[in-house]
Amino acid sequence: MTATIAQLAAETGADAVKDATRLQEQLDAAEQIVGRLATGAEIPEEIMTRAQLEAAADLWRRNNSRTGVPNFDNYDGNPEPFTSLRDPHKSAYTVLRPWLTPPIG
Repeated sequence: MTATIAQLAAETGADAVKDATRLQEQLDAAEQIVGRLATGAEIPEEIMTRAQLEAAADLWRRNNSRTGVPNFDNYDGNPEPFTSLRDPHKSAYTVLRPWLTPPIG
């Protein structure tokens, strides 16, 4: 099972219709990231989907902060909470880690 636009929209608060193209781009990139990390491992489908959503959500959040510094003000000037930008590989790896074999060096 692959993560869907609707799932990613729910995860990020994006508009599934208006932002469909960009959300799909994030999902496609996340699928590549997760696929590379999971090569050769037996991972349940639900975990693969969760890892894809985590990576895609991190990629989506970068849309709002291309410089790495989030906008701290909302429409009324009050500070808004924000999530720090993370490496989408790290998010996916954190979810997948229990099913991956340790690298030997």
